[in-house]
Amino acid sequence: MSKPLTPLLAMFEEREKRKSDLRDTQDWLSIEGMSIAPEDLPLFQDYVDGRRTSDEVLAELTRRYTRT
Repeated sequence: MSKPLTPLLAMFEEREKRKSDLRDTQDWLSIEGMSIAPEDLPLFQDYVDGRRTSDEVLAELTRRYTRT
């Protein structure tokens, strides 16, 4: 019976890791006197929910904030 729970447990553990990563990022930004802009919160929520990778979030933020 534990076998069907294994994928679910893995998904839960991955989401918890992503939430921890987000908290670490928020802590670092706070130390630097910055914060996540409200318009960027959906990007980070997508990361936590597993809809985007950290590379995808970074690429989108770079695209948004890099002046050309």
